[in-house]
Amino acid sequence: MKLLREADRAPFLDVVVDVLCGSYLPADLDARFGLAFREEGSEAAQMLLGAKAMLCGLAADPDDHAAMAASLQATGLDAPAAQWLCARGAAAVLPKRDALRRAQRHAAAEAHHDYVHDFDWQLQYVLSSSTLASLREPLLLLLLRIREAPGGLPREEQLELSEQDLDSALAALDQASSALTALRGRK
Repeated sequence: MKLLREADRAPFLDVVVDVLCGSYLPADLDARFGLAFREEGSEAAQMLLGAKAMLCGLAADPDDHAAMAASLQATGLDAPAAQWLCARGAAAVLPKRDALRRAQRHAAAEAHHDYVHDFDWQLQYVLSSSTLASLREPLLLLLLRIREAPGGLPREEQLELSEQDLDSALAALDQASSALTALRGRK
């Protein structure tokens, strides 16, 4: 934090929370604070990484200042500075704790698994086919854009679902939603 002007220290933690939540572009940090955060291996880049780690830790347990302060002191930070960082970091995290947790879950999912990035759908009514003169069946065309981990370009997969296939898929999604709700209830 010694790299920052004293007036920028508290706002820096607020901005880093916004970066973690995805509501502030990391590229804008350099201009905002006059430091080279994007320069790999620089002190500013290391400070940003440390701030992100501390803020994510505080998002997990914002009331455990003692453990976080002890961790910061183990890195060589003096006790008053560690206490200030914990208190100011918790103040930056608390109002955006839910958004920060959602961003953390999204980042974790993106880093380890393929995930649905976007989708589009279209409902068609099939009147006939090459084998049947009269079919008259609804058909759902589902276009899934799947992003491969980590940060790859999305690939597209198209599915054609009949009414029965759609009902089965929706029932499976409903079961998955119920299972997630039950898991949340156990915490």
